[in-house]
Amino acid sequence: MAMLSNEDIYNYLNSQFGVKIKNYNTFRDLLTIDVYSEDAFHIISYIHHNQELDFPLLIDISGVDYLEYNDDVVLERFAVIYIFYSFKNDRRIKIRAFVPESNPVIHSIYSEYKGALWTEREVFDMYGIHFKSHPNLKRLLTPEDFGSHPLRKDYPLKGKGERSNFPKYNIYDKMNK
Repeated sequence: MAMLSNEDIYNYLNSQFGVKIKNYNTFRDLLTIDVYSEDAFHIISYIHHNQELDFPLLIDISGVDYLEYNDDVVLERFAVIYIFYSFKNDRRIKIRAFVPESNPVIHSIYSEYKGALWTEREVFDMYGIHFKSHPNLKRLLTPEDFGSHPLRKDYPLKGKGERSNFPKYNIYDKMNK
């Protein structure tokens, strides 16, 4: 069987999900599909389990804040970006799932891709996007009592003074206990 092109992959997805795909494009041989957060899990599960598409490798998950971005292709303030790779078709796909500012929640893909565990926690910590059904959703890079999300565009460049309130940790105290 011949490998699928980006257009073939898009046609598979479009025939299965139709209007749930809000936009698509290809740039530098990377197919990008735009969807809303409520549809992302079903599409990701489909590309993972469909034997023709076969995307077994999660490459990355990241977040984006489009606070002052004036473009028609931006559907909501936040987006979770997923990048997958298909060995069978030698193709990458980027799924950009738009998450509303009023309720920044998206379904975790941990049940499909175990590698999502830490990257979803990082996106939660930096952007405040909650991953429903995540087995251990807690802060990863900032203290648990940190009151904000530092990669949001409305976060001040110099912080909010919370660094002066960080608890003082001494690794040697912990080792001696």
